[in-house]
Amino acid sequence: MDLTKIYSLNFIERLLLSAIFINAMPGKITNFATQAEYITNKGFPEPFPMIMMIGAIALLLAGTILLIFIERIKVACSLL
Repeated sequence: MDLTKIYSLNFIERLLLSAIFINAMPGKITNFATQAEYITNKGFPEPFPMIMMIGAIALLLAGTILLIFIERIKVACSLL
């Protein structure tokens, strides 16, 4: 049994799954003020939307990197 094929398919699957989250990041970064204003309009006080947006971008970035490169996928999925 050739395990390199299985491991390479596993990597490709994780890479394609992470593409969903990679696609979500530029919108949050480029429209940062609009996204923060939307959260503010939902009733959160002023400093919290900025903190929440920075946290969301950091978790998306960390979760995506871990999803691609780490063997324990549950850690990455819990961040996403």
